[in-house]
Amino acid sequence: MKKGILITIIMAFTISLLPTKKTQALTISSLIAPHDVYMYGEVDDQMATAVSHALINADDGNEITLHIISPGGSVYSGLYIVDTMRSLHSPVKTVVESYAMSMAAIIAASGTKGRRFIYPNATMLTHTVSLSCQGHLPEIINCANEAVRLQNIMDSILMKSTGQDLQSVRNMESYDHFISADDSVKLGLVDSII
Repeated sequence: MKKGILITIIMAFTISLLPTKKTQALTISSLIAPHDVYMYGEVDDQMATAVSHALINADDGNEITLHIISPGGSVYSGLYIVDTMRSLHSPVKTVVESYAMSMAAIIAASGTKGRRFIYPNATMLTHTVSLSCQGHLPEIINCANEAVRLQNIMDSILMKSTGQDLQSVRNMESYDHFISADDSVKLGLVDSII
């Protein structure tokens, strides 16, 4: 059997086992280019699990490239990806290909310093943590406390990733801050433009 036919059979078999198009694309890419991981779409539990598993499977000491086109999404799911990236032996190169908004911007900035890139016309966006709180007053207070805890984690990640102080990071997050490729480099979210 020829190698190309075997890959096609494996890909077809893998696709039939996967529940979503999102994880199908990630699994197919890991068969074709094991050191390229694609984070395309909303950051949710399925995406975070697929991306984290692909990163772990590619962790052999060689550089892994995480391609990003994402509107962001769940903070908890995004932190799972950031924690996975930090636990690897391999350096993680991040490439913002079109846009990295919200949690996706945090993930892009969390790549290995010196290996964080952005396309010339790509955009990043940062803002404060947003949680939807409802219920009785104690529940709302607990929710607000959780938002503060998550904001402190985000601030810490951005301070470490960008080299900026807390006040500068908070200024960057104080509203929906759309950031051009040039400004993303100036702010330290990425290292250079491709």
